[in-house]
Amino acid sequence: AKPGDADALCAAADLCLAAGPHAEVGDALARAADASLHARVQAMAMALRHLRRGGVALTTDLLAVLAAHLCAIASSEGLEDAGADVVLEALQRLQKPAGGRVRLFDRLRMCATLPAALALSPLKRHREAVQRMMQSSLIKAARQQQEPLLDIATACFVHFLSRLDPFIEESSAPASAYPRSSKVSEAFCEALLKCEPSRRPTELGIVALRVCNRVRYFEDKDKPGETAIQKAASVLRHVVEKHCPELGNRVATSLLQGAPRGAMPAELFAVRQAG
Repeated sequence: AKPGDADALCAAADLCLAAGPHAEVGDALARAADASLHARVQAMAMALRHLRRGGVALTTDLLAVLAAHLCAIASSEGLEDAGADVVLEALQRLQKPAGGRVRLFDRLRMCATLPAALALSPLKRHREAVQRMMQSSLIKAARQQQEPLLDIATACFVHFLSRLDPFIEESSAPASAYPRSSKVSEAFCEALLKCEPSRRPTELGIVALRVCNRVRYFEDKDKPGETAIQKAASVLRHVVEKHCPELGNRVATSLLQGAPRGAMPAELFAVRQAG
């Protein structure tokens, strides 16, 4: 048996019993993290399985806790030997509903955000797996014509990025080029630009830029008055414009004209108050 297997099994069983409020799941993940990297990986996979089955209700705080542990896993030494592929498999399975207990919005929100945290992994095969699963999720969103799900997915990603530990650290620095936040945003951006082969990447880039510009009219529903989502939108905008430089000044005016209109999830955003 690998070192840490006993810890991993105990952590996974503990999380099974603790599944419920996000604080309890967060505590279980923290205990696993204290035990070993292998335990953290196994407990993380178990948490993702509970989310997929609807055994744990998705909240913004829980999403941030899960993302923090994924970032920590991706940045850990010995990742190759820790069995991290089990987390990739659990993330992949989020795309496949297990019964009807998870809302479409929650599944889209998880699939369009959580895998991106593993874009920080030093292992190329992990980053490539993240790219494939996020592209698959956005392809499914693009096929749904009833709602602007690509807009919603992009808005969810901006909100997710604003709560991500690397972003919080970089945004609090006196000056930052947001290197880790940009790497996470690259994963989302590249998946978005490739999710509809029938459309040019610039058309899909416009979707992202319209959402980024629309964010200026909104604030985080749970953190009124703060500007983190505007900063996160700026990071994503920079990445998109790097991939599609032709979307710079040429379309800026038209983008801003349409920015106030469109889908922004009411669970995450509120209209920004003037002044």
